[in-house]
Amino acid sequence: MTAEPVLIVGGGTSGLAAAVALAARGRPSIVLESRQHFDEIDRGDMVHHDGISLLRGWGVGPDLDSGDPLSLRQFRIIDGDGKKLFEMKIDALLGPQYRFTAIRHADIARALHAAATRSGLVQIVPGTRATDLLVHDGRVHGVATRAGEYHASLTVVANGGRSALRDTHFGKPTVFEYGTSLFNVCVPALPEFRDSAYYVLDDSGFLVLIPLPGDQHRIGIQFATASAPRPNRANFVEWATRICRVLDPDQLEFREANIYHMRRSIGQSWWIPGAVALGDAAHVVHPAGGQGMNLGFQDAEALAAGVATADGTAALDKACARYAKRRRKALNPVFRRTHLIGKAGSQQTALSANRRLIETVDRTPPLKKALAKRLAYVR
Repeated sequence: MTAEPVLIVGGGTSGLAAAVALAARGRPSIVLESRQHFDEIDRGDMVHHDGISLLRGWGVGPDLDSGDPLSLRQFRIIDGDGKKLFEMKIDALLGPQYRFTAIRHADIARALHAAATRSGLVQIVPGTRATDLLVHDGRVHGVATRAGEYHASLTVVANGGRSALRDTHFGKPTVFEYGTSLFNVCVPALPEFRDSAYYVLDDSGFLVLIPLPGDQHRIGIQFATASAPRPNRANFVEWATRICRVLDPDQLEFREANIYHMRRSIGQSWWIPGAVALGDAAHVVHPAGGQGMNLGFQDAEALAAGVATADGTAALDKACARYAKRRRKALNPVFRRTHLIGKAGSQQTALSANRRLIETVDRTPPLKKALAKRLAYVR
């Protein structure tokens, strides 16, 4: 007999990952997504080694490959004049199979959607916003929507870092605002920066350079959220070349942009009877290191492994409580690491204050290898 479907609120990458991870174990699910198009959000582009392993293990590999992902085996930190401060060759440190994979966020969402649909075990309901959780006798029994009610023994809240459902029923998360934002711009590919992901750390600011499929580059400019002026389409080239002086202004053709505010948060609780929080609804980390989406994939795998064969409400609640405890523990070192990286890059004196530390790590192979393991999630 087929198990009762799990109800998933949110059809972003974390919610869809939970659906395909459950489907890979034979458990059906229903995904409610408020947007009509599941790939509207343009967020993280970098999938780490363990994230790729999970996606392929769930059967998403062929769909992911259709997005023509780029394999990046190096990460560098340079100053504004292009001088190398740090270089990490992940394949040399960990083995030839290890790499970072750059792929547009929309293509990741499309790959997950295709795999979920192909499984025959996932029903995706677009344009359906959950307005509240249905609670009876202290236990969640599904969700209310404007179109009607959906009932389930387990509801997964995966609708983002500003989830009203989470705030109401799980408690508002603890939030730390960094006071900085990232102006993320897509430009045509920059050939001289195509071989690696780059952080540009200079006394004049902090900038990220990430190669993308489709002959594109992501340039992220960090700035104080309250600052004026702020980077925008009109002054983007001026900002970028002030921080990274080796960029050629003629190559910086503006194509599209998004602004992300830097914050971190952690939910008061990730589990209540009948419901569990996952992905950004449970935790948001500083984007330094590209950890957020990969953490969502790990959440999906851990939850699916625990609840796939759980039969009955007591078994489901026990599995979800165990998931929440283990994932919170696993998150602690990631929070510390991304917080330190984020704080270092947010200060105008970041280069002068941190150059010696960065260069020391670069000259110390054991430290560099330990960092590579953390970034790739090698256990």
